[in-house]
Amino acid sequence: MSWSRFLLVLLCISCQSPKVDHSFAPSDALDVMQDQLGAWNRGDIDGFMEGYWKSDSLQFLTSRGLRLGWEKVRQGYHKSYPTAEKMGRLTFDYERVEWADDRQEMLYVLGKWRVRESNDPLDSVHSGWFHLTFKGFEDGPRIVADHTW
Repeated sequence: MSWSRFLLVLLCISCQSPKVDHSFAPSDALDVMQDQLGAWNRGDIDGFMEGYWKSDSLQFLTSRGLRLGWEKVRQGYHKSYPTAEKMGRLTFDYERVEWADDRQEMLYVLGKWRVRESNDPLDSVHSGWFHLTFKGFEDGPRIVADHTW
């Protein structure tokens, strides 16, 4: 190989961006969910939304249909829960936490959600299931798909 080709190859290799490690532990994803609980129970929808991937490709599927995109999901939450009182008190129960693939790049979290309308134990409770898909990013794991019913 000539010196000019060698230098060209060396230049190309040095110009490549370094591989960013987006790995995370399951506990990191559960920490994100704990942060979401705290934000929700403070009446902070925007803080709750920090757990989601800020992308137009975010998938949010409920019994009312599919919403695509972080901003549309955020707007939907603000419309459905205009006040902290309407948000109530949220809790999660985790049923399964497992890697979606052998490379451990995506994590599934399956569980049950409950919202009590207030701190009064006699108030009605709304509940259902969620299946979240987490993916690792530079700033940590984020929910890329949320199927809640």
